[in-house]
Amino acid sequence: MIHQILQTPILLIKRALALPLPLSIFGYEITKVCNGSCIYCDYGRRTIDHLIDLQDQLTLEELHKGLKPPSLFKNIKEVHITGGEPYLRKDMVAIIQFLAQLSPKALIQINTNGLTPNLTLRKTTELGDLLGSSRLLISVSLDGPKDINNFQRGSVMHYDQAMKTICLLRENEFNVAASSVITKMNLPKMKSFHNSLFSLGIPHYLNLFQNYGSRSQGFPEELALGPEDVKLFEELSCVGDYSLQRRFLSIYLQDQRQLLPCFGGFNSFTLYANGDVFPCGPLHYRLGNIREQPFGSIWLGPRAKKARKYIRQGLCHCTDCFQTKSILMTPLFSLLKFLSWEVTGRYSCRVSLRKFITDKLVEMLCRTRKQ
Repeated sequence: MIHQILQTPILLIKRALALPLPLSIFGYEITKVCNGSCIYCDYGRRTIDHLIDLQDQLTLEELHKGLKPPSLFKNIKEVHITGGEPYLRKDMVAIIQFLAQLSPKALIQINTNGLTPNLTLRKTTELGDLLGSSRLLISVSLDGPKDINNFQRGSVMHYDQAMKTICLLRENEFNVAASSVITKMNLPKMKSFHNSLFSLGIPHYLNLFQNYGSRSQGFPEELALGPEDVKLFEELSCVGDYSLQRRFLSIYLQDQRQLLPCFGGFNSFTLYANGDVFPCGPLHYRLGNIREQPFGSIWLGPRAKKARKYIRQGLCHCTDCFQTKSILMTPLFSLLKFLSWEVTGRYSCRVSLRKFITDKLVEMLCRTRKQ
C-alpha cells in the first residue's frame, strides 16, 4: 500500500495528460447468454427470444490473437468475468485458464447468478485444480431476503439456488462473496440482510441501481435510487466493517458527480463478448474491436485518448459495479484507506473513531473536487 501511495503523484500527472497507465483491472463479458430473468437486465429475455447470436462471441483463438501485446496484461491485479451467465459458456474453463496465464498476478472474480449450483461447483473445481483456489473469487448474486430477491431476480427459485451455490462452494473451500443490486425496494431490508451475511463471514458487495436516461430505457425507473435514499443508504454503510467505498457511494447519491478522479479507461477497460473494447461499462463510447486490430493498437489509439480526456474532465459519472471498482483503483483511495484504517488501527482506535476520521477525510476530498 505504501508503494501505491508513493506512486500517486506520478499517476495523477499522467492522468492529467490523458496518458494510459499500467493496467490494473480488466472486465470481460464472456457471454451474453443468460438463464436469469432479472427485472433490470434484458439478457435473459433476449436469450429466451433467441436474439443473441452465439457466433458473435469471441472464440478462444480470437482472444489469443486480439489480446496483444502480452506485456500490457502481466501486472493486472483483477480480471472480472461477467455475462450473461459465465458458467453457461461451454469453454469457460479454457478461456479463464488463458486469461489467468496472460495475467499471472491477477485475482479471477467470476460473477454468477447462482442458478446452476452443481454446474458452478464442477467448473469452479476444474479451475481450482488448474489455477489454485486462492486465485478465484466467486461472486453470487443475492438481492436481499427471499421474497424481494426472487422478485428482483425474476425467479421463485433464485434465492434457494443461489444459497445452495454459496454453500456448495464454501463447503469446498472456495472464496465466495454475495453481490446485491440496491434498489428502492430492497434498500429498507438490506441492513438486516447484510448483517446476516456478515455473521456468516460472507463478503457483501453493493451495486446501486440508478436511472441513466436512454441507457436505462425499458427498465423499472421507479426502483432507481436517488438523493432521497441517502439516509437509508448511510445507515447501511455503517453496518459491519465500515466501508470507505460505501461512504463515497452515499455522497454520490446526493451529488451525482465524479467524486474521485476516475481511472476507467486509464488503468482499466471492459471487453464485450463480441470483441468491442470500452473504457468501462457505463460510458457508451466504443474504442475499437480486437477482431479488427490488436488491443495494444486500440489502447494507444486516438479514440482511447479522446475517451480519457472526457473522463479526466469529469464529464461522466456513475455508480455501476465498474465505478465501484474505479473508486477502489483510484490512488487517492489507497491514501484514504491508509489514513483511516492502517494508522488508526495501529493505535487500536474504536470503529466509531475510525468512522469519524474516515467521514472527515472523505468529505474534505469531495469538497476539494467540487471546487
